[in-house]
Order: sequence, then C-alpha cells, then structure tokens
Amino acid sequence: MPFDNRVSSNPDHPVFYQIKPRDRPSSVPLIRKPWFLLSSMRFAVALLSLLGVASVIRDGVAAKQPQVNYVVKFGPFWSSIFNFLKAYDVYASAWFVVIMMFW
Repeated sequence: MPFDNRVSSNPDHPVFYQIKPRDRPSSVPLIRKPWFLLSSMRFAVALLSLLGVASVIRDGVAAKQPQVNYVVKFGPFWSSIFNFLKAYDVYASAWFVVIMMFW
C-alpha cells in the first residue's frame, strides 16, 4: 500500500495513527502556566497593541511641557489622567518599561 497521509479514527483501518492531543494550559502543572501565557500569540498581539496605543498617545501629547500647558490644551480631567499614566513622558514611564521587558 502506498503512503497515505489521511488519518482514520478506526483502529482497524491500515492508516490509523494515534494522535496525542496537544497539551492545553488546563492539563499542565501550575508552574508551566505562565510560560503558556508568555509564549502565546494572543499575549504578543496584546503587547503590540499596547505599544501601538502608547506610541499614538506619545505622538499626540507634547513631552516635557509645563503642567499648565497640558491643563489648557486637554482640560483638567484629561490632564490629570495623562499625568497619572505619565503620558507626558511615555517612554520613561514604568508601565511602558514593563511592556518592553517582555519584548
């Protein structure tokens, strides 16, 4: 019989191969679950999205201006939020550095 790349679920079939299911995070030890998170494509896409949002914020907000300029330009509410997130100096903020550590 020539090689056949089809897989049959019937064990009596001559082309039967037992397929081991891939390890899922629910079936692995707790110590390996962080590795599954860090090596997942979803996590990488989420980090890239956060970096993109941070870069857009950085482009929209002028860096290292006096605080009064930000209050006048964005209003007191958004100015306080940008100040809390360190959006005036995104590339030196703690959250940006943490994201970059995973990169």
